[in-house]
Amino acid sequence: MPIAPKPYKLVCPCGYSKTVAFKSDALSPTDLAQMSATCPKCGQSMRKTSLSLFGQIFKGFKK
Repeated sequence: MPIAPKPYKLVCPCGYSKTVAFKSDALSPTDLAQMSATCPKCGQSMRKTSLSLFGQIFKGFKK
C-alpha cells in the first residue's frame, strides 16, 4: 500500500521558511521542485525540521 511522504518544514538562517507537503505518494515534477533546500531569498542552504503540531493540523486545510 503506497504511503505519502510526511510533510516537513525548511528553515533558513535569514528567517525564510517554507512547508513541503506532498498531495500523494506519486511525486510530480512540481513536488520535486518544492524539495529544493536552497533559500530563494538569500541563496543559503536551508535546514529540514519536522512540522509543529500547529503546522500538522493546518496542513490538511491546504488540500
